[in-house]
Amino acid sequence: MELRSLDLNLLLALDALLQHRSVSKAAQQMGVGQPAMSASLARLRRHFGDELLARAGNRYRLTPLAAELRERTRMAVSGVERVFDARREFDPPSLTREFSLMVSDYGEGVLGRAVAGVLGREAPRARLRVMGNIAQPLDRSDARMLSTDLVIMPHGFVTDLHHQDL
Repeated sequence: MELRSLDLNLLLALDALLQHRSVSKAAQQMGVGQPAMSASLARLRRHFGDELLARAGNRYRLTPLAAELRERTRMAVSGVERVFDARREFDPPSLTREFSLMVSDYGEGVLGRAVAGVLGREAPRARLRVMGNIAQPLDRSDARMLSTDLVIMPHGFVTDLHHQDL
């Protein structure tokens, strides 16, 4: 695949389409008209050779490929946001990015509300994605680590990653 031939806006459009399952809502999120989003969907369908969103009555459902791409796309967009946000001064009230927190069930129960509360007060436009119920030890090869900002796990759960015991 030739990355130079791809338009980064298609990644953003794909993310919006897969999250909303609606051309209209995806267009609204992206700040474009519905015809422009429909054109992006057509380009994505050609690229993947898949419908991605298939009509089911008056709604769209994700095709199996689209369901597989949903988390990958979210991770890719999150990674791109991190790259392009790296040089900005840290100003919590203006943040619009998503923060990803990976925690054990216990950690989610004890810290989840507190972290969400602080983020809501300090960075009201930011989003928090909590990944809980992690059943196996984590290491660098775990794809989820690409889009994770903070991991809070019991001692011994993180193997070859930089960590600090609390």
